[in-house]
Amino acid sequence: MEFLPKSKHKKKKKHQQNNYKKQHNTNISTKTISTSQNYQGREKEKLNQNCSCNKKGWCIFADRKCVPYSLKCKYNKDVFKNSIFYYPTESVKKTNTSTMKSNYNLYEDEKHGSNKLITTLSDNSIKELYVFNGFLRLNPVQTIDYEMTIKSLHTNRTCTILVAYNKITKKYYISETQVKYWHRKNFFPKIILTMCNDGSIPMITNGFQEFSKLALYGYKVGSHGLNEAQRHKILKYVIDNKIMRGHEIIKHLQGLIFLRNEQYNKDFSAAIEDWENDIIFIEEYITSKSK
Repeated sequence: MEFLPKSKHKKKKKHQQNNYKKQHNTNISTKTISTSQNYQGREKEKLNQNCSCNKKGWCIFADRKCVPYSLKCKYNKDVFKNSIFYYPTESVKKTNTSTMKSNYNLYEDEKHGSNKLITTLSDNSIKELYVFNGFLRLNPVQTIDYEMTIKSLHTNRTCTILVAYNKITKKYYISETQVKYWHRKNFFPKIILTMCNDGSIPMITNGFQEFSKLALYGYKVGSHGLNEAQRHKILKYVIDNKIMRGHEIIKHLQGLIFLRNEQYNKDFSAAIEDWENDIIFIEEYITSKSK
């Protein structure tokens, strides 16, 4: 039985069909990309027209040129949830927005001044840092970024942190996000931290404050909190530096105990026990100092 060779005509026909499929698929993907780009463009234009923060292309909320759906845009749902600013972590799913950032970059996201060269402060004369929430609502031209070496409250460890100095207010600033970042690194700055309202989201309000003065120093109770020695060291530092008076701390802790006792959806027994022990410690510490 003889096997006849395949005709060249059939090979040519198949080759033409494959080329047609490739071209067809390329056209489809190109159309899809251009359609999605057009959609994103229309959405940005719509946002520019309807956004109350947009004043002739300038965002009065972030105090910079309007960049829709960027990290500092109120309409970025991964950064602002229920009108509250929070920083996206690695667990947050990435969106299709090209301007979205997934990781916290200290030296990129915490720069608030107009200076490109960041220098280190020559002395350790700074005794107080003002903590703001959201975005610093100060003129970048009058703000300078500095590096600052600071000691830990619990150990002799030192870290270099980024601070912003404003020429008008004559204050040094650090963001709440940055404070929480150092807490996660188990570093608790040994410096007086004061909450302020110079950020886009007020920290000092008449109602209940989620981030208290004690929390600024890393005070945390319960099964996932600090041990007794660490908590007591923070309480001593806060009392000795007159950041909070003893009765103010006790009042705050008593309020937390009352709130948690009224919640039955979760077990707060470990936290309540720590708060009660800390109240006793504060009373004993203040009375021992007065003797």
